[in-house]
Amino acid sequence: MPYYDIVFDSCNIDDALSAKLGFSRIGMIPNDIGFADLSKRGASGEKNLIASGPVGNLIGAAGSGVSAIYIPDYQIDKKLIATMADNEAILCVSLSDVMEPYGLKRSQLIFRIGKLFAYAKKEGVDVAFLTLAKARSRMCSYMQIIELAKLIGADEDYARRSVGEINGRLLMQ
Repeated sequence: MPYYDIVFDSCNIDDALSAKLGFSRIGMIPNDIGFADLSKRGASGEKNLIASGPVGNLIGAAGSGVSAIYIPDYQIDKKLIATMADNEAILCVSLSDVMEPYGLKRSQLIFRIGKLFAYAKKEGVDVAFLTLAKARSRMCSYMQIIELAKLIGADEDYARRSVGEINGRLLMQ
């Protein structure tokens, strides 16, 4: 099965690194998919985009047809998840977020992400487990991503489907 990840272009990746980490392809932001922080502005009509920001702006973005939503604080918002389900937007979970904090802060974050993952999955929203790394040191192999997804609450099949099919869908739009 082909596996995919998405990172920021500051990682300076090449095909050799992609193969070494076990990916068929690692997409880069902004070359392969856009990333928009909607903290200061509203929704964008651009389809091939990961939108991030306050929930109010993310609801508008999900309604306008963006490909994916990244919720920085991982709080559950039922209206946002319902809008994402209606518009087939993908929920992005950044595993770089899990790798950075330590101790209690990391445990609390894993708990919040797990609750959001379970709710989104229950509501029919696909979840993409990505590194969204900004540096090579934050990148993971496909097996590490699968194991981190399992830590968050995904079963083996869903984790593999996420890193393969769902992440691939983000890159192929």
